[in-house]
Formats: sequence, C-alpha cells, structure tokens
Amino acid sequence: MLLEATDSTILNSGNFTKSITSITSVLEFWEDSVNADENQSLLQIPITRTGSPLDRVGATLVVAGDSTADVIAEIPVIFEPFETFKEFTVSIVDNDTPDGPRPVTLTLADPSGGASIGQRNELIINIQDDEPAPVPPPPPEPTPTPIPELPALNLPSTSQVSLTIEPEAVEEDSGNSLVYTLTRTPDSLGVPLAVDFSVGGTAILGEDYTVSGAVRFDGDRGTAIFDQNATTTQFLITPIANDIFQLDRTIEVVLDDSGFLYIAEIGGNTATGTIIDDDPPPSPLYMTSATVVL
Repeated sequence: MLLEATDSTILNSGNFTKSITSITSVLEFWEDSVNADENQSLLQIPITRTGSPLDRVGATLVVAGDSTADVIAEIPVIFEPFETFKEFTVSIVDNDTPDGPRPVTLTLADPSGGASIGQRNELIINIQDDEPAPVPPPPPEPTPTPIPELPALNLPSTSQVSLTIEPEAVEEDSGNSLVYTLTRTPDSLGVPLAVDFSVGGTAILGEDYTVSGAVRFDGDRGTAIFDQNATTTQFLITPIANDIFQLDRTIEVVLDDSGFLYIAEIGGNTATGTIIDDDPPPSPLYMTSATVVL
C-alpha cells in the first residue's frame, strides 16, 4: 500500500492577520473509518485543518498493519500557511492470495508548529479480500460480502454575506460604540471565513476613533473573521473623546464583492456610522478700539 499527497486547499493569505495567532491549528481526519475492496486500486484520504491557518504546521501520518505495533511507514504531513485541506491517495495492491479482510490503521501523531491533533486522530481502512477463501471438499459456496459505498465528502460551498450597523450614530464623548455586524448564510459554516472590506468616510483612525474585533483595520482596508459554525461576527468603532469643536465625522464600510467561499449581498454590503461632535463652538473674538499716540 502506497500513500501520496494529491490535493490541497489554500486560503487567501490576505484574509488573515497575526491577530488570531492565539487560535490553535487542529489537524484531524475527515472520518473515522472507510471500507475498500482489494481490487479498488486507489482510495482518497482527506485530512483537514481548522482553527488558526496562519502558521506552517504539521504532524506525522503513521501507517500500521494488523497491529498498531506493526508500523509500515511514517509520512510527514505539512500544512503551509492558509492551507486547510490535504488529500492523500492510498494505492491498494491486489494480490492473488486469499488472505481475508485486512485492516490498516492511519494515525496522526507528533504535531508540530503549535498545532494539535483533533478527536479524529485515527482512521481505519478495512480492505476486503476479493479472492475466495480456500475450503476443503466438498466446499460450500461462499456467500459474497457486499462492499459498502464510501460516503460522499460534503465540502463547504459559498455563503452570502451582509453588513449592518447599530446604532448608526454616537456622540463623541458618550463612550458608546458603533457596532458593525456581518452575517453569513449557512453554506460555509463548517470552516472559518475571512471577509475583506474597504473603509472610507471623513473620520480618521487613531485621531477620531479606535477599532476592536476586526483582525485587520488600517483606516483604508480591513478584514473580519467568522469562527467555524458562527453565522455572525462583529467589530466595534469607538470615538476618541476630545474638547475640540469639529464637524460630525463618518466611517463608511463596504464589503468586497467576493472572496474565498463568500459573495457580498447586493444592496446589503455597505454600512455608514457617524460620530456626532458634542463640543460647544468657541466663543467669538471681539476687537476693542485702541488709541495710537504718535
């Protein structure tokens, strides 16, 4: 039996920043066990990565025979940054020997790069022999064993993402925040999702307001992250109080039309918040008359 990495899924590196490096990468198999016929030739084994996609992480894929002590091979599994899905091809050797069903155990071990191993750390391949078992005469006809079909992989599909704001305006010295909420449809719930947006308006980051909750926000561009199985995510814009009389200022956020596993909702991709100045205007200056003696 041979294993070979044949496919992978890589997230767009622009969708993430170092703000989520505290989230651990979790590596695990897609399922617990599969059945394969000896003459099936090839079998696809998926390995997934959830949690933080930022770092280069890995583990060791240990292949064992009938006993877990009978190690056939140890294969390194490496996920590059933003790579979330790898698929290994198992080549099954068809022989002419009636040797019965043979289990092969695949185990994920020795995580590296700060990763951890998930609950599905072991996968058993049940290889069904396709040669009839030898029997002494008079031999009874063996009853054929049906081979179950492998379950289909339910990979995530594209979600539609919308943007709302509540409240739409706050006073500068109130201590309240503008709350921007992104909502996605359930299509991609099985994986974390990064949504990029542009930032406009008249307010200036660091001078008029601060931001919390967004993984990236530089005053012109930003990124918000949906956790796995989460349908909403938020970030907050909080005004910076001062004693200077100013005009009201705005922060306009516009979602990118599309990205990895999402498209923005038409007509629901923009939200604008307003910082209301609550400082009194300065007192007018009065010029008194003066006498000049030459």
